[in-house]
Amino acid sequence: MSAALPRHVTWTDPVWLQHNRGVRPENALEYFMRSVFYAQGEGAEYHLDRVLEHPSGNNAIIIKRRVRRSEHLSQTQAIYYILDGVIYQCPSILELVNSRLNKCAYHLEKGFDEFRAHYEALREKTLAEEMMPGPSRASEAPDERVAASD
Repeated sequence: MSAALPRHVTWTDPVWLQHNRGVRPENALEYFMRSVFYAQGEGAEYHLDRVLEHPSGNNAIIIKRRVRRSEHLSQTQAIYYILDGVIYQCPSILELVNSRLNKCAYHLEKGFDEFRAHYEALREKTLAEEMMPGPSRASEAPDERVAASD
């Protein structure tokens, strides 16, 4: 079953690509059916969703795996794309959001660690200045009051 494959799995068939002169919209489903992602049965239908054209000629072909729930209702179970003859499975929205949240949490933690380090350095500097010998704060206070009244 294709749903059990890890997301990092990709698939390509160099012999087929060479024999058919690459993947094009008209042969994309035939190529996809040879892959490890194709699961026959289980009520699954595969549809060529769209072709994202790029001026360089490296077009991305999008294929959706759907399960028919009723005559008029089908549910998308997975989305695949073919780029330069390699088939990839797209991550789910949940996986994308989870990945972004983990990235945000990492950067927040890193920012708080940097803040903590700066705070500790400033605190140590302030404590060191207070411990230095010199005029006491009590003797500085009257001078400040005189300067303020001028």
